[in-house]
Amino acid sequence: MQKFTVLTLPNLLKVLQWLGYLLAGLTAISALFLALLLLINLPVFDEDLHPDLAALASNEVLPAPDGNAYAGLMGLRATPGQDFVATGHSLLQRYLDNRAAGNDRLTETDYEELLGPDPLTTGLLPEETCRSSTSVCSLEQLSGMMQQGDYDRARMDLVLQRYDALIALPALRPMAIVTFMTPAPNYQTARDAQKYSLATSYNTGSSNAFLHQVAADLKFWRMAVRNGPWLLDKMIAIAALWADMQMLSEYIALHELSAEDRALIAGFLVPLTPEELDIGEAYMAEAQLMHNTLEFWHAHPESSTVISNSRLQLRLTLINATANQNYTRLLQPFIAMSKLSAGDYARALATPEFQAALQQRSGLSPARRSPGLSPRNLYNLGGKLLLKDPNWPGAHTYIGRMHDINAMMLAVKLQFELNGTPREQLPEALRRASNTPPYSGVRFNYDAEAGWLTFECFDPPSRNNLRCRAKL
Repeated sequence: MQKFTVLTLPNLLKVLQWLGYLLAGLTAISALFLALLLLINLPVFDEDLHPDLAALASNEVLPAPDGNAYAGLMGLRATPGQDFVATGHSLLQRYLDNRAAGNDRLTETDYEELLGPDPLTTGLLPEETCRSSTSVCSLEQLSGMMQQGDYDRARMDLVLQRYDALIALPALRPMAIVTFMTPAPNYQTARDAQKYSLATSYNTGSSNAFLHQVAADLKFWRMAVRNGPWLLDKMIAIAALWADMQMLSEYIALHELSAEDRALIAGFLVPLTPEELDIGEAYMAEAQLMHNTLEFWHAHPESSTVISNSRLQLRLTLINATANQNYTRLLQPFIAMSKLSAGDYARALATPEFQAALQQRSGLSPARRSPGLSPRNLYNLGGKLLLKDPNWPGAHTYIGRMHDINAMMLAVKLQFELNGTPREQLPEALRRASNTPPYSGVRFNYDAEAGWLTFECFDPPSRNNLRCRAKL
């Protein structure tokens, strides 16, 4: 006969006592673990900042507003009657004042106060086109929309006047301090105004007016490519250059060019220089942006940031260690790729080194997965958690976009050189042409039936048939 142990009160008390010991032991171990975790993540144990990052300027002194297109872009929407450059400078100064008070952003109240009671709005036309570097811009479509006049004419006139004043400014001097919360210039208004101005100059019927507008546009946006600090600045500028090239290409296809027209176009239709193609400094700016944001987060943990609102994660995040990892593992490979020629970049895309760097960005590699609890991973655990999520898996495509716009400039240059050539002579003329897409080394493709000169773009390949082409 089976015997059962009777759980008497003394036995129950003994079990509860042992459970108490176990719970106390687990609590002590957890407390010890947390104390050790906090100890090894004290700022005194942080790494030295990588020399490349330490060399970057981070002062909070605003450039002078006079002639500064960066301030002009910030204040482009200012209420009629206000100086838009001065307004933009005031917005940037207000941002720095807010930072000093522990708020790393511009508030809606700041914008309402400084832009004035009646700021300009974008989207004055009922349909928006060619907003990005992957859009197709139609000069004839925009021209028709402007002629219909379904918009506030007084507002449109002011937008055009401001845009002409903006692109005539001699310099683009950004702030040296940037974080994730730094306000970006008002590029949407500028890009809309660019389209309106090109269509308006085209509608005058004067080739001189239109081509001079394209020339001024190219000069300004190439300055933005050179001097814009962030990837955002450079990619907006590239999108603007695409609009210029597409509309110029359409104009060349529809018109017989005079000798004066040819002289004008030959003067401004120049491919990007190696210095303009190299966007490594923009990746460096992104690295600086991360470091600056981490510094502000530690100095003002109560301020809302786009990083995290967790105080525990803040305590487990070391500024320099996180910034160094973000730079060396996630950005440095693309800085090196930015310096490659188009052909070398095309070949680099297939290398194991590039695939490894791409995995780092996409979250597919072990370095981007959630860190385990090994002793090594406990150091800067908060920073490792910040960097584990996918972050720009297609970051390399920005480099490809630079080479794409350069190839488009070469295609339009070839289209310009062949303007007026009889159709039956085009195949032979193309065979003798020296212009080729810079990354393939092969000649542009020519569809004799449709009349399109095409090339293969890096980004995005699926839209090449609409964007990376010029009409002969």
